[in-house]
Amino acid sequence: YWYQPMGTPSLTGVKVGADTALKSSVGWACNRLLAESLASLPVHVRRRIDDDRRVNAFDHPLYPVVHDRPNNRQTSVQFFDQMQTLVQMRGNAYARKILDPSGSGQTRELVPIPNDRITKIEVLPNRSVRYTERNNNGTNSVHLDDEIFHITGLSLDGVTGVSVYEYHAATIGLTLGTEEYAARYFGQ
Repeated sequence: YWYQPMGTPSLTGVKVGADTALKSSVGWACNRLLAESLASLPVHVRRRIDDDRRVNAFDHPLYPVVHDRPNNRQTSVQFFDQMQTLVQMRGNAYARKILDPSGSGQTRELVPIPNDRITKIEVLPNRSVRYTERNNNGTNSVHLDDEIFHITGLSLDGVTGVSVYEYHAATIGLTLGTEEYAARYFGQ
């Protein structure tokens, strides 16, 4: 559901993408270490007092969303672990901002969106960003950047991130090929 098979052929002939890179023990360990380490860091909403001082804004409506529970299925650690994993695998992670039904405009929840459902990202003339999402029924929904929480990894254009795994396909392909060869060799 979350990880659509895709990939880039490596020099070893092994097709390497985010899903296959995690099959490598090194890919899995690196991803897990980075994602879990970053997800375990506390997330706070801060209020500026003056140029030099900032304090936690415990009373801000967004504070419990990012600090405790972004949605009804995930804790903050689970949510940011998933988001960081997607950033490493795909270069981007997306979540829909669910607004408070009172009409206050405050974000009540952040719900992850599978990466393969975001089909187009456009920078508009006013420099805002528009996202096109493919729905389950095959139709498209358009969202502006105030409706989407978007985390990018290393970016070449400042808008979308690049996949670490796709950029290192040759190295990961060599690792996967070596692991497969060793498994066959010792299996005989």
